[in-house]
Amino acid sequence: MSYLADLPPAQPDAAFSLIANFKADTAEHKVDLCPGFYRDDNAQPWVLPSVALAKEQIHADPSLNHEHLPLAGHPEFLLGSQKLVFGKTRDLKRVASIQTVSGTGANHMAALLLATNLKPKRVWISNPSWINHKEIWKLVGPDVEQRFYPYYDTVHHRVDIEAMTRTLRKEACEGDVIILHACAHNPTGADLTRQQWETVAEICKESGLFAVFDMAYQGFASGDLDQDASAITHFFDRSDLEFAVAQSFSKNFGLYGERPESLGPMATGPGDDE
Repeated sequence: MSYLADLPPAQPDAAFSLIANFKADTAEHKVDLCPGFYRDDNAQPWVLPSVALAKEQIHADPSLNHEHLPLAGHPEFLLGSQKLVFGKTRDLKRVASIQTVSGTGANHMAALLLATNLKPKRVWISNPSWINHKEIWKLVGPDVEQRFYPYYDTVHHRVDIEAMTRTLRKEACEGDVIILHACAHNPTGADLTRQQWETVAEICKESGLFAVFDMAYQGFASGDLDQDASAITHFFDRSDLEFAVAQSFSKNFGLYGERPESLGPMATGPGDDE
């Protein structure tokens, strides 16, 4: 008797299915817009010179070993990740970070942390959004109702901030989780202005929402790392909001195969060791 013989086949992943369809397409002048990979003029993977140099330095380091990392991850990597988001001058005592496997892993850990401890009744996801947001919350929080806030105005090709804020003010409740795209919104590419982010932050405070920032494209929206993290630093500088950041380097470092990401929950309070 086999315990595994009758397992149903896994459902195909939408994103990877699209990639497979592209590879199978015999069109001569096809263009791959599916994943966020760096490519050269011949559509081949391109390694950033800074990444190539870092790899050379790592392999030349005689102290390199493969011992266990601390439970939270590589300390220098985590500190560098925090500084890349929050800057080098802010007091980071209120921030706790863990190293995760991929941006999906960071989002998964955030969802698991919140579903287990905050126990929200609802999670708010932009319409449209990255396909895995729904799948992750379906897995870790099957009892959490998924709600969708309006985001993109398909007529005027901009963020529908009026519908978004109206929905959140009217329907979001204290303790709900809201997923926000820090920059380069996936899939629309349309981002909130500084003033609009200030409005959303105020709604989160007034309604008691816990924000999860998904930041997979830092540097791609404006070309400036600090500018692309400005929504997060605005939340941080208020000092009256708790939130989490799922931070990915797969795209902006071209390191999809390495899966270097982190999750950084940020708590309010004085920032002592507790």
